[in-house]
Amino acid sequence: MNDKIDPKEDEKLNVLHIIRSIDIGGIETQLLDFCNNAHRFNINTHVICTGGGELEDEFRNSAAKFNMFSKISRPYDLIDPFLVFKIRKYIKQNEIQIVHAHFADEGLHTLAAIIGLKKVKFIQGLAVDFRLNRKIDNRKFRFLCKKAAKNIALTEVLRKQTIEFTSVGSEKVKVVHNGIDPARVVLMKPSEFREELEINSDMIVGGMIGNFYNQVRNQLEVCKALVDVIKMNENFHFVFAGGDKNQWVKSEKSYFQECVEYCKNMGIDKNVHFLGLRKDIHHIMKAMDFYVHSTNYDTFGIAPIEAAMNKLPVIANDHPVFIETSHTGVGMLLYKTGDIKKLSKIINQFVKNENYRKSMGEKHHKHAVEHFHIDSQIRRMKNVYTKTLEGK
Repeated sequence: MNDKIDPKEDEKLNVLHIIRSIDIGGIETQLLDFCNNAHRFNINTHVICTGGGELEDEFRNSAAKFNMFSKISRPYDLIDPFLVFKIRKYIKQNEIQIVHAHFADEGLHTLAAIIGLKKVKFIQGLAVDFRLNRKIDNRKFRFLCKKAAKNIALTEVLRKQTIEFTSVGSEKVKVVHNGIDPARVVLMKPSEFREELEINSDMIVGGMIGNFYNQVRNQLEVCKALVDVIKMNENFHFVFAGGDKNQWVKSEKSYFQECVEYCKNMGIDKNVHFLGLRKDIHHIMKAMDFYVHSTNYDTFGIAPIEAAMNKLPVIANDHPVFIETSHTGVGMLLYKTGDIKKLSKIINQFVKNENYRKSMGEKHHKHAVEHFHIDSQIRRMKNVYTKTLEGK
């Protein structure tokens, strides 16, 4: 990690992030990158987590001041007055200027905690497709987005959706793309999963990272495309890393199992490996030769960008989010959603042609570094914070 302060970032800010859980996921991982680098831009980062999760050790060891304030009231949708009191006390004791909430319930607790604290600004983070939210959560967001000083969407796609679903003024919704810390994803050593699965070092391995719940990703589409590729290339292997539940989502074994059973029924189960939830996903990524991602509802898609940071060529479906983040196919090789034959053909090209893999990997890496480095994301975020404090 580079600990040198950027001389251009001379205004110090005290920012508190409130998040309900720190499970393994895109929102949580990106916040961890922010925590480990924001100090270089004179942002004193504080984190309050109300629910815990698999990344607790990583957050406790980060450069941010981490706090676990458990929510007492149940059901979860109720406001916990004790939590409100603790957040308010923390804000006053640490002279917090900006409170950045990452989910709806944290936003409601923040609004209650800053009543009367006129100098403290509330920012609502937006990272989930509104079509997947519960009705009650969308009602919360409609309220919160109008009360927030600013709302931050991960993409222009999500910004437009936010304006449509919440009727908030467009001037109150800003886009700040996620940023990736190369120190976290590039310097990792390759995972030992090849030995674990008895995959020889000379065999080609593709992969996809993403959980199997909330209907967000479309792993089954990738499974279908793999059938013909594996029949033509018996030494080719593919890995899926991702779980089927977290503390907020009930197990969706049915979809996970559907993918497993499909591969078994098609006779490719010896070449397709389902690793489950893993904390060493970036080590696993380092051992891949290329990356594939298919989505239904991603609002940014951090895994394909991380793969590109690792100089892996990236294949993704032409979801509006990936059209945006790849700049219409510059940073990823896009295929039309649902076109199994096309996806299969591209995967087969990557399996067969090492030079093609390398050239596309270099191209995608250059694009990722140029547009999605963590430093760029922090500068954009600090700009939003500063202007919000200025009332702009």
